[in-house]
Formats: sequence, C-alpha cells, structure tokens
Amino acid sequence: MGLVGALCATAVLVQQRRREQRLRELADAALRQLSVEHEHGQRTLEALDQGVALSSLEGEVLMLNSAGERILGFDAAELARRFQTGEWETYREDGSILPLEERPIRRTMETGQGVRDTTVVWHTGKGAAVTLRVATQPVHDSDGVLTGVVTAFSDITAER
Repeated sequence: MGLVGALCATAVLVQQRRREQRLRELADAALRQLSVEHEHGQRTLEALDQGVALSSLEGEVLMLNSAGERILGFDAAELARRFQTGEWETYREDGSILPLEERPIRRTMETGQGVRDTTVVWHTGKGAAVTLRVATQPVHDSDGVLTGVVTAFSDITAER
C-alpha cells in the first residue's frame, strides 16, 4: 500500500469515527429527551387528585400514583399481592361482591376494551369501604398485543 492508499484508509477511518461519534451524540440526546418526557409524565400523574394505576395482565401493579396510594391505603406492591392472591375484592354499592366478569379491570383484560364511568366499592388498607368511579383503558405493545391496563379512579364516597 502506497502513500495514497494509506491516506485513503486513514480518511475512511476518520469518517467512520466521526459517524460513530455523531451516532453516540444522537443516542445520548434521545436518552436525555426520553428522561425529560418520563419526568414530565411522572409529575403530571402526581399532580392528579385521581388515582392512576398501570397493571400487567398477570396482576402486577407496575405503577400507582400517590393519589392512588392515598385513596386505597396500599402501595403498588401490596395492591399487586392482593390482586394476585385473590384477597382483593370488588363490590357493588349494595355491598354484594361484583362477579369477576363485571369488574372493570377484568373486563378490559378479557375484551381489550376500555370501561368508562363505572361505580365500584373497594376496601382500603384500613378496611374502610370507599366508593369509586372507575375508568380503564387497555395498553398494547407495538404489535397491537394487549399487555396491560391503565385504571383511573376517583373517590366519590362523599357524594353517595
């Protein structure tokens, strides 16, 4: 390889390293932006008086905002444990147990359709009955496969 060949090879290496550096810079910028967007989403959820939970189809509670913890008296881990062990019950306003197929989260898991403006009663961590207005929405992955459910709920006990 002569001088010209060596210079060409060096130029190609320099260009390759510049491209790699530019790709690293773009990836770092994308990660920073994603982090900012995540932080904005978290702050938005924390500003709500309404409880919001994200659960997997297996009953794992992946996220529960602070209003949800306050309303229910449980954190995400305890709520997931109660769902997964069957300790968590959903009631009608008359105090009777709501059948599984009528429960908003279950309906969304089974049908992939959201539920709006449904009233249920849950018991808090202290055992008190709390009447809630509940809405659910399905969560799908990029292939359209149902992966979870977002549940929003408001305490309407005082209105009843």
